[in-house]
Amino acid sequence: MFTSPPTKPAHPRTRLLTLIAVAALGTGPAAVRAGTDIIVNWDGSGDYITIQAALDAATNGDTIIVMPVSPVPTVPRYAENLAFPPKAITLRSSDPTDPAIVASTIITGNYAGRVIDFDPATPVSATVAGFTIMNGQATYAAAINFGSASPTIEHCRIIDNHASNAGNSVFGGAVVGNGSNAVLRDCQILANAIDTSLDGYGAVFFWEGAPTITRCTIAGSNRTHTRNIAYAGGLYLYNTTAEVSACRILANTSQGSGYSQGGGLSVSGPATPHIRSCIIAHNDAFGSFSYGGGIRCVSGTTAVLAHCTISHNTAHYGCQLWCTGSGTNVALHDSIVWSTPGLLPPMRIEDSAKLNVAHSNVFDGAEFQWVMTGGVLNWQAGNLDANPLFIAPYGTGVYPWDDYDFHLAAGSPCISAGDPEFAAGPGETDIDGEPRVLGCATDMGADESAFGYAGDLDNNGATTVADYALFTPCVTGPDLPSAPDCPCADLDTDGDVDLVDFARLQSLIG
Repeated sequence: MFTSPPTKPAHPRTRLLTLIAVAALGTGPAAVRAGTDIIVNWDGSGDYITIQAALDAATNGDTIIVMPVSPVPTVPRYAENLAFPPKAITLRSSDPTDPAIVASTIITGNYAGRVIDFDPATPVSATVAGFTIMNGQATYAAAINFGSASPTIEHCRIIDNHASNAGNSVFGGAVVGNGSNAVLRDCQILANAIDTSLDGYGAVFFWEGAPTITRCTIAGSNRTHTRNIAYAGGLYLYNTTAEVSACRILANTSQGSGYSQGGGLSVSGPATPHIRSCIIAHNDAFGSFSYGGGIRCVSGTTAVLAHCTISHNTAHYGCQLWCTGSGTNVALHDSIVWSTPGLLPPMRIEDSAKLNVAHSNVFDGAEFQWVMTGGVLNWQAGNLDANPLFIAPYGTGVYPWDDYDFHLAAGSPCISAGDPEFAAGPGETDIDGEPRVLGCATDMGADESAFGYAGDLDNNGATTVADYALFTPCVTGPDLPSAPDCPCADLDTDGDVDLVDFARLQSLIG
């Protein structure tokens, strides 16, 4: 029978070495204590055998390194329900950027409670990195409860957590922040669930605050199942100024016995969240009374949806996007909103809501969107209705959400078709971390294609005689501005298309 090794003394050897080094430099007010590395290993070879003991012993500036367990045992080695103290410390695996280490460094709630609970006074510099966080069970926030704390969670897999409450609404099957400015970065949030007899609010739920969610995947059948109203399957943002960028929100389900809403993403409240360079696809608001399979925008939100790909989501009303409610005023630009042929109109706008669409490719154009009494659709410049030519939007593997491919194929009409005046912000990238503008102008959607450079007017990756036919209608110069849909014809970038550009085009073909 396995017997746990005894807990190490209150001052582990690593801490003693650090204290000795600091003492040698002097103990007066000018002395600075260096952070200590504290090792946690279940087999007794580190400073502690439990993570909680290390958290309790650590002080500001310390780093707690938790060793992996490989192969992953049947009986979990770090089965803990952690209370993260109000300390500026880093809790990490031995290599947060190695997927194999992350997969074998598991903190499990063991179905006995929430996995990590942050003290409200936790400093913003606190970090948790490189773990699989799973099997939490609670009435809300089964994996991580930020409360009002604002630490960073990065390179973590947050999977198979379950929030349930028979008599109350449930917020966050996995993660909750309330007035939090937390950072979620490079995380996978997969297969978490809500079950309740009342209302449910998504696998990840942020109420107010200004959280940042970057390069995260919220996917793999996160599920909200309620006996009343399901408000989101994947991510719910209420009255936040959240920044969500380069995220994949895929294959989540919102299923309520009353109403089902926001299969992938729900934004509500008067604040302005920014959703940039995200793919929101194959989500489902399930049932006859279902709204916003991809995105639900309600209750006065002024959300900005920029360079997003919103596609192949399902719902009875507004399968891709649903906007409703007084004060709701959503800006959609440089994006792709596409549907599987045969579904109802992709966008539904009603009850005093406004949707402003510019430089975007929208299935069925303006005429066939569902604009109900009181709804306003402002159809602005630069919009298209053309097959975007995704590479493999249905995936090919056993777990298709993991290989849905919404990159733009050669010849896509979305390449270099975004706002010709668009200027990327500092460090702004596409879904793959590539520069936002690679060609003659920005692309529509989450992907910035490598095609569409000067002279490649048909976006096929080569400048050939076929580009002559497309070049001719673009000629306006000299001294007249080029047409907005001809950015790749202005080869000398002087603002017009004339014989100088024609000569350059000939040289590229020749």
